[in-house]
Amino acid sequence: MSISTDPRLDPRIKAMMGAMPTPEASDAESREQLLAEAASDEAMAAREAMAVLMEACDDESVAPSAGLAVSTKTFTSAPDVINAGQNLVVIRANELNLDLIAIGRRSEGLRGNG
Repeated sequence: MSISTDPRLDPRIKAMMGAMPTPEASDAESREQLLAEAASDEAMAAREAMAVLMEACDDESVAPSAGLAVSTKTFTSAPDVINAGQNLVVIRANELNLDLIAIGRRSEGLRGNG
């Protein structure tokens, strides 16, 4: 399933994100190779382009926030390691609508009823 064919996504997000190419994954021979690739001019330009795209998508006309509750939860390890907290942004509907809940079993894809 791709972004452009995922029935769970808002059509406005599909329109903005569906045309983006999906990078191909490959095995690296070493950690140093990965670091060199990530530090390349091409990789830095790609990250900058993605940041510009994400900024353009952060708009109420593309992804409206009306009716959503947004909160941030921080999880820390036990015992706590300095600066080991992981933040999780939780976005959910203000009201439960059972018609829009996505369900699935094992390897089945998730399908919403809405």
